[in-house]
Amino acid sequence: QSFRLPPPPAHASSFFTDDLGELREFVGRSDGEHSRVVHGVGRLAFERHVLVGKNVALAWNRVALGQTVRGVLGVVTLHLSIDAPGEYLFGRRRIQAAPGSGMILAPRWEFTRRGGPGSMFGLALSDQALTAEIRARRPESQGEWVASSRSLDLPDTDRSAVDAAVADLARGGDPATASAPIEQLEARLVSVVADLMLRG
Repeated sequence: QSFRLPPPPAHASSFFTDDLGELREFVGRSDGEHSRVVHGVGRLAFERHVLVGKNVALAWNRVALGQTVRGVLGVVTLHLSIDAPGEYLFGRRRIQAAPGSGMILAPRWEFTRRGGPGSMFGLALSDQALTAEIRARRPESQGEWVASSRSLDLPDTDRSAVDAAVADLARGGDPATASAPIEQLEARLVSVVADLMLRG
């Protein structure tokens, strides 16, 4: 089983390219400096559609060739593999990411991702919003909460919760289809991610 995420809405910002240098420059503006190697021959056919809110950013990604990406992210980011298998390396630790699985990437953790062609969804969260949500659920905890990079094996109920929260937020930019104020929709998605992280 995999995710049933909605397609990017019409009001998302979209980027398309077949040029590797252009891709590095564009993605580097949001994700930071990184290295990227493409495997295979043919059109890269990279596309990214992005929605950026106050505390949450959503990114629909698709590419026609396999890639190896090495970098460091600045905020807690959840990668969801739609139909592109991948492997993450953190030093000598290797983690396989099958379609339908998730990967938490912690800020300032250097990682390498080797992925095949296909689709992947990225969800970046404000550190302040996520930390506040986790502290509210664990008021008895002492000290500072620190995220760690790890895989998430998601049952159907978790995937459905992510699908629904993303779909509602994606519709939130259009007043005609929004089910609640955008702040509430972002808070719901932060809450869903907090559930996944605390369960581990």
